[in-house]
Amino acid sequence: EEEPEEEPEEETEEETEAKLEGVLVSDEYEYSATGMRKEETSADETEYELELIVKKSDTTYVKFSYETETENDESETEYKCEIYENGKEVQKSKIEFEEENGQTEICFKLETGGKFDGAEYKIVKRSANKYDIRREQNGKKTYILAEKTEQGYKFTYSNGFSEIPDENAIIQPVNI
Repeated sequence: EEEPEEEPEEETEEETEAKLEGVLVSDEYEYSATGMRKEETSADETEYELELIVKKSDTTYVKFSYETETENDESETEYKCEIYENGKEVQKSKIEFEEENGQTEICFKLETGGKFDGAEYKIVKRSANKYDIRREQNGKKTYILAEKTEQGYKFTYSNGFSEIPDENAIIQPVNI
């Protein structure tokens, strides 16, 4: 005797979208602004996207975007800012946050003129007051342990050097 086939449960997915058009005024300057918001949800996943473009002209503008995705116990969030002059991208900065299995990773990138400029940082939370920091610049990686202490943050570099900057100190990148 054959058993009847079970029909798979239909996954419900919902999507909403909105558009924005207007003018931003700052002192005597006016900038056209367009944007959009999009949200998708399903049983175990949510995605949200927001974008805003502020134009000085058709070829000179700034584009801001924000995206987040959550699935079960994982989440990713990305902020991006792109600057265009004369139709060419001249700068892009991006910061990403990723949480998975109780770990938080932060990544920051800056590109200028289409080239990666500066350093990329990845920060992973090791415990309540300890963070592993990986800094990469021109293919060279540096590892730093940041530990919160009663005196402030203690930074221990991959070469063994440790420091607790005073609260008024300006922290400069260290080439190791």
